[in-house]
Amino acid sequence: MNKFYADKDQMREDLGTYPTYLYDNNIFNDVQYVFNRDVIFSRVYPMEKENDNPAFQGGILSFDDYSNWMDDYTFGKNTLFPEGITARKPALPIELTQKEINTILENIGQNVTFLADKYPDVDFYYFFTPYSAAWWQSLLIDGTLNKQIEAERIIIEELLKYNNIKLYSFNCLTDITTNLNNYKDFIHYGEWINSLLLNYMREGKGLLTSENYQQYLDDELRFYSTYDYTVLNTQEDYENDYYAAALLNKELNGGVMPLHLDLSDQNLIEMSKAEIRTEQHNGNIGIVCQGSLKRPCESDILVSQYLKDKEYIGFKCDIEDASPYKYLVFYGKKIMDHGQLSVYVYDEEGCVVGECRTSYHDLDEEWHQYLIDISKVNGKATMIFNGGYFDNTGSPESKFVFSDVALY
Repeated sequence: MNKFYADKDQMREDLGTYPTYLYDNNIFNDVQYVFNRDVIFSRVYPMEKENDNPAFQGGILSFDDYSNWMDDYTFGKNTLFPEGITARKPALPIELTQKEINTILENIGQNVTFLADKYPDVDFYYFFTPYSAAWWQSLLIDGTLNKQIEAERIIIEELLKYNNIKLYSFNCLTDITTNLNNYKDFIHYGEWINSLLLNYMREGKGLLTSENYQQYLDDELRFYSTYDYTVLNTQEDYENDYYAAALLNKELNGGVMPLHLDLSDQNLIEMSKAEIRTEQHNGNIGIVCQGSLKRPCESDILVSQYLKDKEYIGFKCDIEDASPYKYLVFYGKKIMDHGQLSVYVYDEEGCVVGECRTSYHDLDEEWHQYLIDISKVNGKATMIFNGGYFDNTGSPESKFVFSDVALY
């Protein structure tokens, strides 16, 4: 949602002429779309060309993948505030005008309550999207915070008149809104928040009622008008954006606790050309890997197959049932020469269901966080953490260390 008091006649004009002809009953003027040059050459032709590719796999794309922009952006404090967050004096509060109030009521009437009236046997679910604390700060600075919350009050009171409308808000779940690792900009959050909100709505969490909405509005105003936004400067910016999702998997997955691997447990960990070292990442035990694999540099054997069937430099562990977990998270760093990581996760049939590889050229001698999606695992999983160079051209002195390994 945007600011609720925006004029109803506002429309973007930077994308060309609005295609009103697609909304009338005249089929003949639709030729402007059917024979549109951009549609034919930028949309239809690439689709036809891809369809002719022998490797093309058809099918229906799920809504989890359709228009998913996650891989195109980064998240966190350093994305939203590269120069840091500064304390700024709030402007004097601005109140809604009667024109804006009328606009809100007209928009709600046309787009929401009209449908609720027309289909009384249908339940409609709506929610206020939880924008980041950074967005709320911008309202405080420009004086429109009170205006926004008053607009919410008007909307809530209108929608609560209908028994077939369920309205939710998560703006007071400040552990979400103040964690900038959930956001790529002031308003767009990661897909894990979508999943979390669906869970909350199913549980009835965040449901606004006649009894609680005024308290909700009071809490919302109090928090975002008094919050010290500069504390966000001290927030960790996760090296891997999906670590924010991993930390939420307990809530998303029925309360399954993270599994932190004990790297000193000889019944769990099988080491090869490696040794245990204490006081590694966050004071945890680490496993140092040294050397390079015997795999020939011109070998046709995939690294993943070689590690599983021949040798590895590092450690291997089996998880009898990895089904409850979605992410494998670990830390590592190069210590010397060609030290690098090649980590693979295999299912019961020995097929690779997750992997992470880096080149020693791209590594410094600092700790880095790594994350592998293991959501495809159903049952037993075998994980091999190889820290040696992947063929026999690497230095025998090469070293890499793994530490702080957990399943989420």
